[in-house]
Order: sequence, then C-alpha cells, then structure tokens
Amino acid sequence: SYTHSEITKLYNQGQVIELVSGNGFAKKGYPARALFSIPFAGLNNKGIPQLINEKGEVTTDNINFQERNKTNFLKYEGPTDPTHTGSLGNVFSYKGFNLNIFLTYAFGNVVRLDPKFRAYYGDMASMTHDFVNRWQAAGDEKKTDIPAILSRRQYASNNNLRYAYNGYNYSTARIAKGAFIRLKEISLSYDLPSRMLKTTPLRSASVKLQATNLLLLYADKKLNGQDPEFFNTGGVASPTPRQFTLTLKVGL
Repeated sequence: SYTHSEITKLYNQGQVIELVSGNGFAKKGYPARALFSIPFAGLNNKGIPQLINEKGEVTTDNINFQERNKTNFLKYEGPTDPTHTGSLGNVFSYKGFNLNIFLTYAFGNVVRLDPKFRAYYGDMASMTHDFVNRWQAAGDEKKTDIPAILSRRQYASNNNLRYAYNGYNYSTARIAKGAFIRLKEISLSYDLPSRMLKTTPLRSASVKLQATNLLLLYADKKLNGQDPEFFNTGGVASPTPRQFTLTLKVGL
C-alpha cells in the first residue's frame, strides 16, 4: 500500500526541538509527521560536535532549541511513517512437503537514532556501540563523526557544551532509513502419505515446524542491529521476540 500526506494549512509554528524530535512534527508543506535535523558541520579538533544554527553560524554551544520563527535552516529528512508497506507470501509444495514463506516490508520513512550522547556521563548511563568509533585523538575528526567523551575539566570550563551534544543527537548525523524487509514467518510441514497410515487408526497426520519474526533481511546499517519497526516505541518496550512452534496434527 502507498500513503501520502501533506499539511496545507497550519496556524502554529513548531519549535526547533519539536521539529527534530524522533516522533516527527507538523509543518506546512510537509507530511503530517515530518522529521527535520540540525545541520551537522563535523567535529572540531577536540572532537566536539559543530552545528549550523538559525543564524547560519557554525557553533558548538549556540543552539536555540526554543526558536520558533527561524526554522528554515533545518534540513528536512523525510516522514517518520512509511510511505510504502506490504507483504509477500508463497507456498512451495513437493511430495507432501509444504514450505511457506511470508515477508513484510516498509519503505519511505526515516528514524532518529537514539539520543545517547551527552556532555557528561554518570556511572549508571548505558552506552551505545557507537562509542567504539568515537573521536579519541587529534585528527580523528577526519575519519569519524562520533564525538569525544568530554573530560570533567572541559565540561566545567563550558557548561554550554551540553548544547553541542544535544544538538548532535538531533542532527543530520543521527538519521537512518526506516526501510526494512522482514522474514515474518517461515514454516515447513510434511503430510504423511496414506499408505503409511494404513496399519494405524489415523486417517491423516502431519507435522509442522514454524518460526515467526525470525530475522531482518534488510535494514539500514546505521541502526546497528536495532529494529526499525520498534525504534521509537519509547519506555521499556522491546521488539517482538522470535518464536518457534512444532505442531503435530492428526485426523481420526
């Protein structure tokens, strides 16, 4: 199926923080849940994120998330809802064996990667796998866009650096495609031939092994294995787990 939406009339203007949030927001001329980003201008020679603000300036600490009037500097990324969704299934049969394959897919949307980056981390903070590739020494800014972990001295000397990290979380560097192809279900069954049942009280018998939510055949590598279908569920919601079922069916 295909879905398209466009806001043609709107009486209020969203703030920067609303337009860049992972849930998307309304803006005239765009889809109902459009997602925007603060332009990312790379890391400086200390590994701190640089961003372009509403004045067109490259900055590390002068980002006004409450700005409502000047929002055209934000980059439109796309809708947060898929524009194309669907499924595809087929059954292959041969000599009593039946192989059922069912795929689901969605395309056309984008997702905001988890806002995990901060100017200061506590002992209880969870770390994303992205930190493996973070800036660690001068020159790393040429080969990575993952910011450095600030020292306590750096943070104490400029508390406004938190805006750089918060802005980075909502920048063009933290966007991934939401498209996916999922192997939703696969099953293999076998119908026992009647000649094998002649000496039994059974009229029919079959056995089936079924797997559900087995794997993603395609998803953006920037998601690092996270599920695009359940990316913005919030709270402690988790993706649907894999399920395996063995079924024995007999007819008397």
